[in-house]
Amino acid sequence: MKSLIKCFVVLWLAGCSASPALKLKSIDFTDLPDWEHDNTIEAYDALKKSCVAIETRYQPDLKNDIKSWQQVCSRFASIPRDEVSFRIFMEENFTPYSVKFKGKEDGVITGYYEASLYGSHTRHGQYQYPIYGVPNDGIIDNGIVKKVGFFGGVKPYYTREEIEKKKIDAPVLAWVDNPVESFILHIQGSGRVELDNGEIMHVGYAANNGHKFVAISGLIAANGSRPKGSSMNDIKLWLEENPVEAKKIMAQNPRYIFFRKIIGEGPIGAQGVALTPERSIAVDRNHIPLGAPMWLDTYSPSGETIRKLVVAQDMGAAIKGGIRADYFWGYGDLAFERAGKMKSKGRYFIFLPKGVEL
Repeated sequence: MKSLIKCFVVLWLAGCSASPALKLKSIDFTDLPDWEHDNTIEAYDALKKSCVAIETRYQPDLKNDIKSWQQVCSRFASIPRDEVSFRIFMEENFTPYSVKFKGKEDGVITGYYEASLYGSHTRHGQYQYPIYGVPNDGIIDNGIVKKVGFFGGVKPYYTREEIEKKKIDAPVLAWVDNPVESFILHIQGSGRVELDNGEIMHVGYAANNGHKFVAISGLIAANGSRPKGSSMNDIKLWLEENPVEAKKIMAQNPRYIFFRKIIGEGPIGAQGVALTPERSIAVDRNHIPLGAPMWLDTYSPSGETIRKLVVAQDMGAAIKGGIRADYFWGYGDLAFERAGKMKSKGRYFIFLPKGVEL
């Protein structure tokens, strides 16, 4: 059992077959930078959601020591929601570990947010851009929509340009008023739509068309144009100020995302739980198990120090490496501004249940 636990701590990979590039060292809570200054209770709900997932659903990332995590989560269920009780629980049930990847303790911390759009259930007026659900004229193969060929077999589904030019057989979840915001929704993978009847609809990633994602910044550069800066904020502004060129450029990214309605809170991360603004992060699950509480040490785009308790609850195509994270800012204009500008040097520490030894 100890060999399995050791493998889990070092790699968290099935079969323990990968090279041990991730190195952990146990430390004290007092060694965490500014541990005593964080308002940790803000992470209480995030950890509660992850614990529900750990206790009720299969967690492949934790399979080598799932019982230890379930026991901790079972104890957490009886902890009152107050700062003192939560801190005592964390210190009594977890051991913090410093993390090094390929000999380095620092990595890149970026930010993301929940896209916010305005829309309607019906197509009229300014609401002309569809948010599609999974097409009816395709088949799903491992999260990818494919078309059945005329003589049998399967072939790639339509590209973004083809989808936007033709009427596909797919449900429309909502019609939104801004093609640029719609495009950004496809990049973020989840969002909220404020409907004209006052309703708030959360939508999340359901599938994609199987075509390669092409970054919008590269497409703009190839067009011979240059936004004022390189952040997503600058790119969005350029797209909105150059609508004719923007339409042509956005169509050159063949990847297209299909969405599903989310009932209740949103957005939903890869662990299957609703994300908590400024307390959820996306990680590379080849190195960090989803559901693990972590201590993040980085800074915001404005230079403000971010040292706080977060929970690994999501993943992303660009989030690769042992020390690599995407910090969830929430939704709205301020969240978009912060997320679009964030690319900070940072590090993190991971908390493992006591009794899990190297």
